Amino acid sequence: MRITSTNPAQNYTPINSVAVASAKDIADAIQAAHVTKDRWAELSVNERAEQLAPLSQLLAEQSDELANMITAETGKPLREAHDEFESGQGYIDYCIQNGPISLQDQELFNDGATTGKAVFEPFGVAAVITPWNYPLEMPL
Repeated sequence: MRITSTNPAQNYTPINSVAVASAKDIADAIQAAHVTKDRWAELSVNERAEQLAPLSQLLAEQSDELANMITAETGKPLREAHDEFESGQGYIDYCIQNGPISLQDQELFNDGATTGKAVFEPFGVAAVITPWNYPLEMPL
């Protein structure tokens, strides 16, 4: 079975279609995500930030093509689709610059006998179902 994507601004003209995932496809994707999450957790915060830099660059390079795709699939004005990419890229760049600082382990107290710490670790696997109007920003 396939789901057809249509352009709401063009009388729902078909754009393309995607296959519907089977239960096995979903289980395989979750398993792969768990493996990736474990690898991600082994990286330092600085290494994780470095891994985001190519994504930021890719969004910049492909923003016109992807903004056109968002406009076709959602009916969103092209300027707003571009704004979504600029905002998303800004968020990624913020994480690259500030993640290593704000996600460092923090000693909350140390009275000589007891130490309290805040430790930031990858959260884990999550499924994201986004509204149609912000297809890029919501998963970020």
